Amino acid sequence: MTETDPYRTAAGQRRPAWSDAGAERRMSTALLVFVVVAAVWPWYAWFVQDYLDRRMMAAAAAQLEAELGEQSRQLQRAQSRAQRARRAQARAQRIAVVKVAGVSDNGAEPVVIVRLGESSPDEARTTICRQAEDWLRRPTAGTRLRVQRHNGDQPAIDAGTLQCP
Repeated sequence: MTETDPYRTAAGQRRPAWSDAGAERRMSTALLVFVVVAAVWPWYAWFVQDYLDRRMMAAAAAQLEAELGEQSRQLQRAQSRAQRARRAQARAQRIAVVKVAGVSDNGAEPVVIVRLGESSPDEARTTICRQAEDWLRRPTAGTRLRVQRHNGDQPAIDAGTLQCP
């Protein structure tokens, strides 16, 4: 039995090893894979770069949002401090104009006539008590005072009572 040599042609010539039918199939498959990869590579590279750019932009946006949020909180804290300072200054100005215009000492509950301006008796309690103490020439700590708002040439208007600290 004679075996046929796969590397010899029917005429007896020797064929190169790479010309084998399986080798030709492998070579054409490799060439096809190379062509497909070469054709697809630009889209794949674009997709990967686009994905990385989007992630980088999202991270940068998150960082920027965090920084802007912190700056916003700092600005709000500064605004609230400034607002508290303005309120305190306005309160101090309202209290600064409070003047006791007169006192009627009738014993247990003295009547104090006060130029309150835009202040309220509760707001100006310490100022009223301190000035009433000067007018009464005695300590007012723990004393109840009837407060009347000075009304120019008109009769005084009752403004309530307050307990001196």
